Amino acid sequence: MRVNIWAFGILMLAFSIGPSSSGSLDYFTLAYYMDWEPDCFAPTSPTFYVYDVQSFNAAVDEYNDYVSEVEYYLDCLKRDAENDLELAETAIVEGYQDHRSSILRELEYASSQLESERYLLN
Repeated sequence: MRVNIWAFGILMLAFSIGPSSSGSLDYFTLAYYMDWEPDCFAPTSPTFYVYDVQSFNAAVDEYNDYVSEVEYYLDCLKRDAENDLELAETAIVEGYQDHRSSILRELEYASSQLESERYLLN
């Protein structure tokens, strides 16, 4: 049983120190310098040509339309970001749990192998 406690201590030390790099999501290593791209399309900024009162009123209408498009774009950005964060969190948590379970099973197997080898000494 002493081997199990020792191995568990080493394992906990390894998990608490851990590497300084991040994991990866599919084939991409996660890093602070990565760019996130939404699936939203930014509206095109209008160009105003004002030469009289009627053209100014048309420019105001065009500006108001642009404001509506920007509001829609900002809502889309927020939805995309929230959805992507949720998906990424799920993928990372499940990946962590899978890898953790796998290595703990391997550790337990190695421990039982070592214990069985000890009995050969008697």
